[in-house]
Amino acid sequence: MVKYIEFKPKEIIYPKAIVITPDAESQLGFNPFEIYSKAKEKIQEDFKGNERAIKTLINGINFKKLTGSQFFWNNYLNNFIQELGINGRIMNLNDLGKIYALKDKFFESHYSDTINLCLRSESLSWENNKHILENLVKQVKQRGKNFSSKNPLIISNLDLVSDANLDNYYGLLLKFREDSILENDERFAYGKDRIELGVEKILLTKEKDLSGVCAFGSRNVGSSVGNLQVSGVNGWVVFVSD
Repeated sequence: MVKYIEFKPKEIIYPKAIVITPDAESQLGFNPFEIYSKAKEKIQEDFKGNERAIKTLINGINFKKLTGSQFFWNNYLNNFIQELGINGRIMNLNDLGKIYALKDKFFESHYSDTINLCLRSESLSWENNKHILENLVKQVKQRGKNFSSKNPLIISNLDLVSDANLDNYYGLLLKFREDSILENDERFAYGKDRIELGVEKILLTKEKDLSGVCAFGSRNVGSSVGNLQVSGVNGWVVFVSD
């Protein structure tokens, strides 16, 4: 008779994607109300004197219900939780693909932004992006990267810096860090209406300018909205634990 025993770890901890809602503290490992409140206070300190930037960063975010999701807030929150030493991040594009692969309808009742930016051209489709686009393109060229509407550049890990130029709609600029990631991704090419991201989804794109990348309901991946601060009441932020 063969006699054997399998050695298995008693505890295996897997990464989790958790929608930041008022009742999610036990899953998150932190109090979401406290983190949102502290992040808001830090924004007011970091951008003191630049009301436009402060308004941009918290636009559409409900600090009582924790609803709202937009590119600037999600990126600031991502950087903030890492400064606090919390083991995790706000959802990025790679995380989104993994979520879709495991639970196709995870976003069925809401939308959630990633921290990624999609850059397609130096020309504008929305005039209010002028200053942030021009500054971003300069940095991209310094890194020797190319991009086009048929071969967009997906960017992540950005710092948000204050811009005193009153003509800048957002009051903010985006700054590359050493760990910033710039990758061309033809899946987001203008004209495509489907994308393989864990599973096949409908893709919303645009020809020019830049946009965020988001999961929009159970069917759509959005990469067509030029206004990076736009946020809705059915938006939720997704935290991914390490």
